[in-house]
Amino acid sequence: FDSFILFPGQTKTVTDYYQDYVYNEATMEYQYETVAYTYQDEKPGFGLLMPGVRWHQAEGKAFQFGFAAIAANGEILQIPIPTVQWYRSL
Repeated sequence: FDSFILFPGQTKTVTDYYQDYVYNEATMEYQYETVAYTYQDEKPGFGLLMPGVRWHQAEGKAFQFGFAAIAANGEILQIPIPTVQWYRSL
């Protein structure tokens, strides 16, 4: 691979609180009750893949053809724009 960039996903536990209006049988009245709701907030990872094929033409000169793809949410999305590079050493 010519280039590979990976941003790992993150998971964090989030707790939200809200007020619920419920009937209390012991007091026979409605009252507010605090309810906690806990869930996992997941942000998926992201990767950029840029494989390429390089041909060395001479010392200090090369030609490369490649394409790009993005990996996110367990799927790979190909980018239909090929890349072409010419390399020269200074």
